[in-house]
This record gives sequence, structure tokens and C-alpha cells, in this order.
Amino acid sequence: DLIINDCTDPLGHAAGLLRNPRYRITAFCNQGPTMHAQANILVVDDSPDNLQVLAAVLKQDFKVKVAINGERALALATAPEPPDLILLDVMMPGMDGFEVCRRLRASPPLAEIPILLLTALDDIVSRLRGIEAGADDFLTKPIDRQELRARVRTITRLNRYRTLLEQRESLRGMAQKLVTAQESERQRISRELHDE
Repeated sequence: DLIINDCTDPLGHAAGLLRNPRYRITAFCNQGPTMHAQANILVVDDSPDNLQVLAAVLKQDFKVKVAINGERALALATAPEPPDLILLDVMMPGMDGFEVCRRLRASPPLAEIPILLLTALDDIVSRLRGIEAGADDFLTKPIDRQELRARVRTITRLNRYRTLLEQRESLRGMAQKLVTAQESERQRISRELHDE
């Protein structure tokens, strides 16, 4: 069995194998992120006013989803189109931002999503707690709009580069598997011809 995670087949090796009944090939046509796609941002805050302001600042450049609590944030993070970045308020009733961050990091499909904690807490103990929970960066409230835009652009760009590099490595691995399979098939055919 061969699994092709991208239908672009940059080396052209899959075409012959797809026609060969000896191989069962599963293809997942996943376009993945491109450098021009709008990033998905999930903003989590228990204050509707803060959500409205943050969404207004970001919606010009990004697709923005909002959640009013930790439970809703976890539900939106696991949606079919996961966020590229999560802006997460720390001080929320019920499940606070630290707990949401820990749960996101504990879930393999979500663990790599960058998390930017939004906090009114400016002490080292809170920042260390955030880092231990898995936060990637912090913004202190009140949020400066220009700093917010700049940090979100930078983090989403870096995350996109990381994702593209992972996809490139995956494609290299698939190409090597296809070359190996093609060589095995060539050797099998050669043996069959010599046996006749």
C-alpha cells in the first residue's frame, strides 16, 4: 500500500503505479497552506467587548472566529478548518486560559497551533505558568492594535513556513517510496520476463 498525501505528484512517478493493479494507492488531495491563503485566527475572551475589538482589528487581514469561553474554544479548535493561531485570554470564568492551553497541547492534532496568551497579569509567575501550559507568546492588556497585528502576522507567517517545510519533507518521503516501489515493480517484471 502507498499513501499519497498530496495529488500534485511533483516527480510524476505515481501515474504508472496508479494504473498498476498490484498497488493499492490512497490519495488525499490536501492543498495545505499556501503563502497567500488567509490565516484562520481563533480569538477567545469572556468579554464580548474585547472579542468585538480584537475581531475588528484582525478581520481585515485574517479569517476570525470568536469564542466566549474555554469549552467553545476547544470545540472551534477541533472544527474541520482548525485555526492557524489562537489568541487566548487568561482570566476567564470556568476553564481559564491556562487550562485551555494545556488541553490544546495535550491533543496531537492541535498541539502545533501557536497560542498567544492575552493577559492583564504582568507578573513573572503568571508568564511562567503560561509557558508551562504551552503558550508561545504573550500580549499584555490593554492590547496595542499595531503590536497585535504585527505579532499575529509574524506568528502566522512563521507557522506557515513550518507547515510548508513539513509538507516538503513529507513529499520527499513519498517520492522516495514511489521510486522504491517503481524499482521493485521494474525488477519483478524483469524477473517474470527472464523466467518465460
